[in-house]
Amino acid sequence: MLELTLISRGKWAISRRRSLAWLGTAAGTLLHRQAFALEPEVPIPLQVSLLDRVIPFDRNFHLRAIGHLSMAVVVDERDGDSVRIGAQLLNELSARESLGNYRVSATRVAFKSTAALIEDCRRLKAGVVYVTPGIAEATPKLAAGLRGMRVLTVGSLPEQVPQGLVLGSAVRSGKPRVLVNLSEARQQEIDFRADFLRMAEVVG
Repeated sequence: MLELTLISRGKWAISRRRSLAWLGTAAGTLLHRQAFALEPEVPIPLQVSLLDRVIPFDRNFHLRAIGHLSMAVVVDERDGDSVRIGAQLLNELSARESLGNYRVSATRVAFKSTAALIEDCRRLKAGVVYVTPGIAEATPKLAAGLRGMRVLTVGSLPEQVPQGLVLGSAVRSGKPRVLVNLSEARQQEIDFRADFLRMAEVVG
């Protein structure tokens, strides 16, 4: 709380110094939080490892990976966080020969619009669509556009899952936890085994 009442010249000086110090601390804290606002709770390498373990729990995943698994990593080139995290994902995926026991290839897809993304997913025959943070389109609208395409949508931030993406991850009590939007999964013809759902956190 800022002290603005002038009691005496000396006390005003002390109060003013304290106020400026408080403002400096608050501004520094705010800038620090803004700088890391879109940093994933779960590091990207661990996210990819979790996805590797989750894929076999989908009894319909063979419908998404015919011969091999094609992944679309969606990046908004106008957003620095999106570009940075997309690069981390592509680097991690390129180091793997397989994901969920499927031979995997990942393609960077520059986001222009939901309609353009749908066409890109069809062209790539994508089985997994990994959405980085900072995409210009609102997540619910993006998720709604991808419904019915039999793709497994994955978010790099936990809040993207209740907003409409199927999978994500978060830290709970210091440990990584897989998040599942079950209603969206059903619309994408994803059939997760019951033993997986008991281990995951269902958020929708």
